[in-house]
Amino acid sequence: MSTEPPTLRTASRISEATTGRISQPRSTLLIAVVLTLTLSGCTGATLPGSAATACAPVEEHPTTPGGHLLGDTAPPEEYSTVPPTSGWHTSGPPRFGVAQPPLSEPEQVSVLEQGGVVISYRDLPMDSLRRLREIAEAHPDRVALTAYRRLEEGTLALTAWGALQRCEEVETETIEDFLADHRGTTPENQHS
Repeated sequence: MSTEPPTLRTASRISEATTGRISQPRSTLLIAVVLTLTLSGCTGATLPGSAATACAPVEEHPTTPGGHLLGDTAPPEEYSTVPPTSGWHTSGPPRFGVAQPPLSEPEQVSVLEQGGVVISYRDLPMDSLRRLREIAEAHPDRVALTAYRRLEEGTLALTAWGALQRCEEVETETIEDFLADHRGTTPENQHS
């Protein structure tokens, strides 16, 4: 509560209205509010140590059996997740790295069966794609990066055998955590 006499408050308001300038106490309050909003994340900034919000929690899914498919043979049943986390897959060595052309769903599952992680995306900004390429290139024998039309525009997904995490933007730390936790998970060593 202010101890300022009513006449000074009134004079301050009149001065502010006629000059367009904010008095010293109000300008200090305005600066404090702007700083608070900025540091609290209302402007999109994330404080160190605060929870990231662009990625959903990791979903653990029951794995579905599936064998090897020859050539471009379609799986005999739908995958239980989009993108797939287990099931029918191509035979032969998986395609790790930046996939051109994009991996089919059976090719994605082939990567997962070998203990790899697939980072799939749809219509991301160039800067986001650059960051994803850097991550894939840093893990050339365990990560496949692929475009995937079944995702919502502007999103990405991380998949490993039996695991899925969806993101609305590239969060490098979250992706690296997913890789550390799930890279190397295969049908033979998956923890239930």
